Amino acid sequence: MKKILTTLLFISIFYIINSLEISPDEYILGVGDSVEVYVVDSKGVNSFSFVSQTLDDGSFILMAPTTNKTGFFDVQTQIFLTNFKSIGYKNLTRKDFQDSILKTYRREFVIDTVLINIKYYGSHSYINVTTNLDSTRFVNFEWGKNFLYYLSHVQTKYVTLIDSSLSIYTIRKGKNFLEKVSPYDIVYPGDRIYLKPQAVGVVGQVVNGGMYPYSPDLTVKEYISLAGGPTIDGDINNIKHFDKKGKKKTGQVEPEDILVVEKSLSAKMKDMSYFVSVIMNSILIYVYISNIFKK
Repeated sequence: MKKILTTLLFISIFYIINSLEISPDEYILGVGDSVEVYVVDSKGVNSFSFVSQTLDDGSFILMAPTTNKTGFFDVQTQIFLTNFKSIGYKNLTRKDFQDSILKTYRREFVIDTVLINIKYYGSHSYINVTTNLDSTRFVNFEWGKNFLYYLSHVQTKYVTLIDSSLSIYTIRKGKNFLEKVSPYDIVYPGDRIYLKPQAVGVVGQVVNGGMYPYSPDLTVKEYISLAGGPTIDGDINNIKHFDKKGKKKTGQVEPEDILVVEKSLSAKMKDMSYFVSVIMNSILIYVYISNIFKK
């Protein structure tokens, strides 16, 4: 049983890793990444390590040993480290960034090896697809890319409708409200992106009332058909059409419109007859009880 569970666990991990389609070497550095740097020479004399964050301005501060006992004290190596040099990381993959650090240190020190470990990925842009078919996933942050670029990495049928029937919202880093954006707006580090398919409400005397995906090609009656058509009491020729602000309108259906199928005349008459009969019965009961008390 343990072997089966272990096998299933490894298969799950394999599929999760493949679904992200991001190898460690291909990861592109972004703002807020926490990077652990190991600097090693062949004799171990200049070996040290430190952890630092990538900065908003696209720079990363390298550190180096110091003899004046100032700066950051590394408990493991028992040496003091201080700021050595600022290097850029924009649009560099993890491997390219590691090579750049090695070259920088090699110019000043006798260094053979530099290894980096990204401890925290602070630069992910999250894609949250608000449908029943898709779930939250992330893609790597890249400088200067727009929302359309990121959404093209998400395997969802709604991306193909982006120009006509998809609203894009984001929650900016440090804020707590949704902000509507254009597909061509630039994504900033830490943005959470929400896809919200535009829809049309079909309610009233229909079989399956609810919200249905907007399509510019559908007519009013075709939307009613999507909702299962009118009920036995519904009148397909008596449909009220409202815009998203609740104002009556006619013509082409637009996103966030509401279509209300009214009752047929016969259904209304039936309801009226029932209402009248209820009132008459109430009056008769009242008269009967009043006569009893008069006796």
